[in-house]
Amino acid sequence: MGHPAIRSYVQGDIEDIVRIYNEAFKNLASCWPNPMTLEWFMERFGSTLRDKTGIAFIAEHEKIPVGYVLVTTAKRPEVGLVAYISGICVAPGFQRRGIGTELLQKAVDWARNQAVVVVENDDEIVENAGAVAFFEKMGFEVFHRGACMSKDLWSDEGLSVPRNVSVRELKDSDLDDLLNVRKETFRELGPWYSVTDDAKFKMGMRNRIGRDDVKVFIAVKDGKLIGYVVCQIRKDNEVRADIRNISVLPGYRNMRVGSALIANAYDYLRESKVKTVSTVTETAEPFYRKVGFKVDARFVRVRKLLTNSIQTKKQTL
Repeated sequence: MGHPAIRSYVQGDIEDIVRIYNEAFKNLASCWPNPMTLEWFMERFGSTLRDKTGIAFIAEHEKIPVGYVLVTTAKRPEVGLVAYISGICVAPGFQRRGIGTELLQKAVDWARNQAVVVVENDDEIVENAGAVAFFEKMGFEVFHRGACMSKDLWSDEGLSVPRNVSVRELKDSDLDDLLNVRKETFRELGPWYSVTDDAKFKMGMRNRIGRDDVKVFIAVKDGKLIGYVVCQIRKDNEVRADIRNISVLPGYRNMRVGSALIANAYDYLRESKVKTVSTVTETAEPFYRKVGFKVDARFVRVRKLLTNSIQTKKQTL
């Protein structure tokens, strides 16, 4: 059996990427939709590949794709250009042959040629000794851990919410205040979690206004926007949904504002006949446990510095 060749992505590879992922993760824990659909992949990565803000490399055996790595990039304030490994996968029959190592090295070499300062994983690597050892062998370090969590929406005991906080859907006039909440709530986590593009953030939120499959609820106290939550129903599976983000300004925490936001999200999802809601979190596991979520799998974040010209902030593991 010859050794697979590695080449750059072409548009026709998308279906093979989805196929390889579904073959590799069949009956395994994953923080991505499992099985993955073509529609989900295109929604998340289509614009990146089209606009060339990222790239994919394909491992091919006898002209048949058997593995891939996805790389996306973003300019982060105070850090520089960051590359994200947004997926790396090898079909079961071709694993343990060094293909994953070659794919990852190809991604790192490409990132270095783009003047990237650091490479991180963007997809959640379900934590196990083999996965961690693979990245450590390639010079990556674990810098954060998190959890993939879910909740059965029809086994809720009810949440206690404050009466002096109102919750409503996002309006276009709220976007500047929403951006401020996003920046302030993540500021304490350092530049690695900063907004990469203010206009792009606001455009993404504006595009969610008025839709049936996604809602942004905001919390308002004394006329001030103090928090928000984003929840979205999966297009490929309408009985499942995701909490994309929940943020509350530091000065308003421990006042059940998050509970008020999540309660509105639950009501919306139940009205839409959603049965299960999921989330991925690195910083808010205690909150999600308090509002009924359970841990399905744990994951790690890894990174590899490509330059010594930046200072990184160690996260608490």
